[in-house]
Amino acid sequence: AMGVEARRLRTMVFGESDAFHALLVDVLRDLRVEPEFVEGSAARPDLVFAMVRQGDVFGVLELARRAAHGAPIVAVMSLTDPKVAQRADLGGAHDICTLDGPLDDLRRALLRALERQARLRSGNVRHSS
Repeated sequence: AMGVEARRLRTMVFGESDAFHALLVDVLRDLRVEPEFVEGSAARPDLVFAMVRQGDVFGVLELARRAAHGAPIVAVMSLTDPKVAQRADLGGAHDICTLDGPLDDLRRALLRALERQARLRSGNVRHSS
């Protein structure tokens, strides 16, 4: 750690996610970010992931949207599927990434969420609670 405080990203994952969890932790640690997995309606996540697959896109995105409270939602596909991607887009995903190729999309989505988090934090020092 050497005096460098890792940034924390409050993260929620909807859908089957064991393998994704491990992957996400790896990718975030590469970016020097420590994920804090949160759940429940009271949690205010910085970023929400929805594992989408054929036959379950809108349902899982609906759950993700309700829990997100305005945080960005990233739809995650294990296999590239243009139909699923299109539905995820219609279902309100801000970003879509695939796990069967290079993880650039996932990294980009994470970096965008971190930028948004930094903007929000510098903008509202006072939190209305």
